[in-house]
Amino acid sequence: MDLSCVVNYDETFPLEVLHRATGEPTGLVLHVASFESADADKAERMVTNERLKKQFIAQQTGATAEDIDFAGAEYDVKVEKAIVSVKSWDWAEGLTWKGKAPPECTASNVRAVLTDSNSRWILGQVITAGSRIQNFIKPSATNA
Repeated sequence: MDLSCVVNYDETFPLEVLHRATGEPTGLVLHVASFESADADKAERMVTNERLKKQFIAQQTGATAEDIDFAGAEYDVKVEKAIVSVKSWDWAEGLTWKGKAPPECTASNVRAVLTDSNSRWILGQVITAGSRIQNFIKPSATNA
């Protein structure tokens, strides 16, 4: 067994989005890469760098720890990782978004869907799927 090939972080996992209330499939399938993929790592560094810049500027201007939102950093990282991890999506016939045809899978549309106040439950499912390393282990590696 080649240990360097056990996990494929950039391979996508088909996340069948389940209805928040019923647990039934909604007809939306998101193809999600691991939160440990190169794109997710890059997103985390971007958020962290921005947060550190803001913290540095705040400290230079005399801000106290109470003036800096440290708690938001972890959430921001998860959101950005989720957005870059959705590589494509499939919407079943009849599914709509805001009363219109399903949007094209672009970064801005993924952001709009995952961060909409009425669909953050989808974001939660992406965070769970992208964080589960088991979703990205090659079948042959688990049998070895």
